[in-house]
Amino acid sequence: MPRADLRKLLLHSRRLKAQQKSLEDKTRVMEGQLTALENNEFNKVVLSTLQTSAKALQKMGLSKDLQSTDQVISDLEEGMQYSADMGSALAGNLGGEATLDDAELDAELNEILGLETPTV
Repeated sequence: MPRADLRKLLLHSRRLKAQQKSLEDKTRVMEGQLTALENNEFNKVVLSTLQTSAKALQKMGLSKDLQSTDQVISDLEEGMQYSADMGSALAGNLGGEATLDDAELDAELNEILGLETPTV
């Protein structure tokens, strides 16, 4: 098989490996986002319960405790926003194909073929 064809096959193989790694990374991010969404759903239930509790405390005249309850609610909302921002940031950083250096590709091909790598 001519060297040019072998080089094309090697380049294709590297591209496929890069795509596979990219897909694996994206899968991990998606799994993380799924976990974050599940946590957000749980946090929404907790938030709703805290709001109901705060209203009940207010009706009972226990408004001093409402300040700390409001702080907890605020902290939960900030945490949920932070989680959503992190998921978006992680998803945006992945993708694209790794750049392939011609010299590196030729060196690997020479190694596979058992040839000496020319020194420049």
